[in-house]
Amino acid sequence: MSVKIEVAGGFLKVTNDDNSIDRFIRAITNYSFSRDNSKLLLREPQGTNQVTHKYRVSDLVDSQGNEFYSFEDLDSFLEENLGSFSLEGGLNAITTGRVVSDQQVYDVVRSNDGNMIQMDYDGDWAISLPLLSSMENGFKVVLVHNTNIINRGSIVPNYSDIISGEEVQHVYGRGFLTLEKLNDSWVIVNKSLFSNYRMEGVTKRYDFENESTITLNHNLGYIPLIEVWIDDNQGGYSRASLEIQHDWNDMNSLTIEIGSQESGKIIYL
Repeated sequence: MSVKIEVAGGFLKVTNDDNSIDRFIRAITNYSFSRDNSKLLLREPQGTNQVTHKYRVSDLVDSQGNEFYSFEDLDSFLEENLGSFSLEGGLNAITTGRVVSDQQVYDVVRSNDGNMIQMDYDGDWAISLPLLSSMENGFKVVLVHNTNIINRGSIVPNYSDIISGEEVQHVYGRGFLTLEKLNDSWVIVNKSLFSNYRMEGVTKRYDFENESTITLNHNLGYIPLIEVWIDDNQGGYSRASLEIQHDWNDMNSLTIEIGSQESGKIIYL
């Protein structure tokens, strides 16, 4: 069995040995190899998540059907076409041009249609969008944030325009966001992190006192794991099972209804 991999029509095309198309991969978050180098792992963004496609290295051939002479040859092919363990290389294959900005604010214009815009400003940054009505349906940009995992980016539409139902969209850490005008609306087509926000994976604590409803603005940009511990008035805390309402739009806040005034701690990760 052989599996052909090639860049074709702006996509990574994967074809089986019977010439049936296995899949077209539109963007690669990153790639890696299994511990024993026997399998290739390609990670494709899907919404705010990603899916991993696995292929046996020994099955892979190039566009001409030639086997890769060595593991290093395959790695070189992937690095050239996808980018070495990075997002930008894979995105280069699906965009018509690349713009690198070290300014804090970048103004998107009509000529950016199809571009990848990489924000290299070291600090919180912003993208200013043109007036929605002045752009044709299908206008699309890929926004890459790639400098500092503690930075926050703001995607700001023009005047009364909104993006996927929100007045402003925020991105955190390192990753990308694809924005497109569809049906006369700004729509986030996909969004992915390839290196997490600095506070992800670090346990955090919020103390509360005599509260029955708690709104926590954690500003993480993802849905955290939550534990609520209530003061048992005996010098300790008891873990409580409570309903938690997350803000699923920007994933930066949550609300907890305790039902009575209590004191305690929220542990979140």
